[in-house]
Amino acid sequence: IGRGERWIVVYGVLLVIRFISIFQSGYVHPDEFFQNNEIGAKEVFKIKTGGVNSELDAKQDYFTPWEFDPSFPCRSIIPPMIISGFPYAIISLFSSLIFSSHLLLYAPRLLMFFLSLFIDYTLYSLYKSFNLS
Repeated sequence: IGRGERWIVVYGVLLVIRFISIFQSGYVHPDEFFQNNEIGAKEVFKIKTGGVNSELDAKQDYFTPWEFDPSFPCRSIIPPMIISGFPYAIISLFSSLIFSSHLLLYAPRLLMFFLSLFIDYTLYSLYKSFNLS
């Protein structure tokens, strides 16, 4: 195997690992991951999130993590809406056909997988355009 073929094999193996990781139960930053889903689900589907505490549900309609609370936000809602809201908006178009908790979990991960492929392609294009060896 030549040097170019080895690179393709290594990239292919890493790509398969990256794809399989979409369906794993763990995540590197679970707090941010679930907060993104909560914000996206709340905004797109108007789903009540944040637990099953009936006392909490009686006081407020939807749970918002404190970082995104509109009265004193310390984080922008834009990244969660891109990461989770965009795939959820696409799902909402077809919600009468398909709607499941697994789809809500995997849709943002699939988006991030395809965005990572775009980054790979961009870096490879830059590598080729500068004739790097």
